[in-house]
Amino acid sequence: MTDLYQRFVLVQGCFAKVPVLEGERNWPEWEDGIYGALRHFQGLPLLHTAPPPPIAVTSTEQVPTPAPSDLSEDHKSLDPMVAAAILQCLSRALNKSYAPIVDDTSSYKTYRIYSALRGVYGTPGLQYLHSQIRDFLSFAPSESDDLLVYMETLRQKHARLSQLGMDWDKMLDFKLLDLGLLGSPGWERATRVARQ
Repeated sequence: MTDLYQRFVLVQGCFAKVPVLEGERNWPEWEDGIYGALRHFQGLPLLHTAPPPPIAVTSTEQVPTPAPSDLSEDHKSLDPMVAAAILQCLSRALNKSYAPIVDDTSSYKTYRIYSALRGVYGTPGLQYLHSQIRDFLSFAPSESDDLLVYMETLRQKHARLSQLGMDWDKMLDFKLLDLGLLGSPGWERATRVARQ
């Protein structure tokens, strides 16, 4: 087997478990899958390394020197394979829309396709925010739940809302008050865990 074929098999295998991106609704899970796949072969620079700016020639006498690329030769050789693998992780409709980026002959395809998708789906819309808030507010422990496990899960949901730019410190207090946990045994320890 050639080295190129082995690399292709590696990339395809790493992306096999990435969920199909349907849109904003499953962006966080999809993005986590993409990051996980790229970590297997140290491919994260492909997502975060922008193409160098175009070289401006100010005089006909000067010969422009190309800006050094931050991508290694190894990453450059993986770029078309990774971009194609990302394309395979998109719904049929999205695949059609973003295929021209992968089909383009220029480099930095992975960065360009990921940046384009992140610009559209990575920014949460009102529908997504509403679903996260509703999930946070409706999350209640069952009788068999351990209080610390419940508080850790609640803290994770709270952290997700904070990442979305929401200030929900008081919401946590109201949630605990609503559940009657503010005066219960272990409340102080559990709220310390939730606020960390």
